[in-house]
Amino acid sequence: MAKFVSALAADGAIDETTLSTTELQTIYGPFTQRINESLAKQEQVMGQVQVRITPSFALILYVHGLDPLYIATMCPVAAYDQL
Repeated sequence: MAKFVSALAADGAIDETTLSTTELQTIYGPFTQRINESLAKQEQVMGQVQVRITPSFALILYVHGLDPLYIATMCPVAAYDQL
């Protein structure tokens, strides 16, 4: 609120878009950065999981009731192996 009042007092106008965007970036910027870092880490871990799930293991997962689409997502090689 103080920034709006200061802007109004300075030149008689308020650039609400710029003030709001700057304030939101200041407040939420660190959270956005942490979310992006977390997503990158998740993608890295998923890549490691995909490498470790072999077609034979995917078949075992399927036999035990795991969704075939999920298995294909986790192990693309297993999906193509069945074609």
